[in-house]
Amino acid sequence: MQYTVAGFNIDVISEHPSYIFMRMKDYQSTFSGEADFTIRCKEEKNIALPDGLVHVGERVGRWLWFKKNDGTFGAYIKYTDIPEIAALVDWDENFKNISLSVYDVEPFGGLPIAQRIFYLLGDVFTYSVLSLGAGVFHSSAISYKEKGILFSAPSGTGKSTHTSLWKDVFKKDVSIFNDDTPILKIENNVCFAYGSPWSGKTAINKNIKVPLKAIVSLDRAEKNSAKKLTGLDAFYRVFNEFRKPPVGTLMENCLTLIDGVLERVPVFELLCNKEKDAVTTIYNAVGFDRE
Repeated sequence: MQYTVAGFNIDVISEHPSYIFMRMKDYQSTFSGEADFTIRCKEEKNIALPDGLVHVGERVGRWLWFKKNDGTFGAYIKYTDIPEIAALVDWDENFKNISLSVYDVEPFGGLPIAQRIFYLLGDVFTYSVLSLGAGVFHSSAISYKEKGILFSAPSGTGKSTHTSLWKDVFKKDVSIFNDDTPILKIENNVCFAYGSPWSGKTAINKNIKVPLKAIVSLDRAEKNSAKKLTGLDAFYRVFNEFRKPPVGTLMENCLTLIDGVLERVPVFELLCNKEKDAVTTIYNAVGFDRE
């Protein structure tokens, strides 16, 4: 099946296409020519790691990364309570042609194989897209009058709660287009935020693209206040939310993207409670009240 996500054409070849299509139907496309990424997904009962691999960096999320003898990279998942390798990804030298092998962990209490393939496919896309200069940013993303705002915070802090407040206050002027992993990409000197079919624990996502107005780093507080961040404060708030692997070329691309984002998009800190005044506080700080 062919899909287009954030302007990138993906050819997904899978033994379990129905669930993937159900979750990605809004991104289905028919493109001519070569795909940006070809991802072959298969279920395997005995996943073997390549000979002579060298581990690279520390675990990133659930993935352990390695470099192969031929200089290309891969990653795998190994759980302590499951005897087999749970998943394995092999990339080619351009991060373009990708193999995803998945072991069925449902008998051990895991998700059904079709669902796992969909979520792991999202991980594969997250890392692969860095090879083409885009990146996945951990945040809840809204469009307000066709301008994007990303709200970032550690899981459980209240990103989704805050974006829901925007919806309550501004009604149809607000659209939540990804609740966990929007994609950032610079095109024609503008930073755009894209929706994607992977949106964390929810299925809240839309296949849209909006120019990014602001990035807002949230934290809880009794009283609402907001300020613009600069320098290293802004850099680290953005750096920490990008999904990135311990691979030199991909990390370099991520840093280049971060520089581009910071040149074009202001970063704010919002200390907030769960009241609607929190929306007004950041609305004014970002400058919507002056437009």
